[in-house]
Amino acid sequence: MALKNFQYIEKHFETMLEDCYEFSQYSFRRGTINHYFQMLDFQKNIWTGDKPVRGCIGILRTISKIRKAAAVEGGMSKIKKDKQEYVDSIEYEKWQEKYAKRD
Repeated sequence: MALKNFQYIEKHFETMLEDCYEFSQYSFRRGTINHYFQMLDFQKNIWTGDKPVRGCIGILRTISKIRKAAAVEGGMSKIKKDKQEYVDSIEYEKWQEKYAKRD
């Protein structure tokens, strides 16, 4: 569940970038070139900010804890079984389709 919640960080930043694309069309209609350049700087530095980096560190810590718990509770066989159940789920198929469309 924690990994799923960390995925919302990426979704949030993708939404912000989509809003920036919409703003670029708006700014040219309204003639606010200065704001457009500020938005370009924001887009350039969006992934180097504090929040995305902290999110990546949180993901790595969560994965590390999962691996440690798997080693104690019964090895990787339980995790592989849970992973296979998730891969077979409808939610995973929807995510794969969305990910394929993104490229």
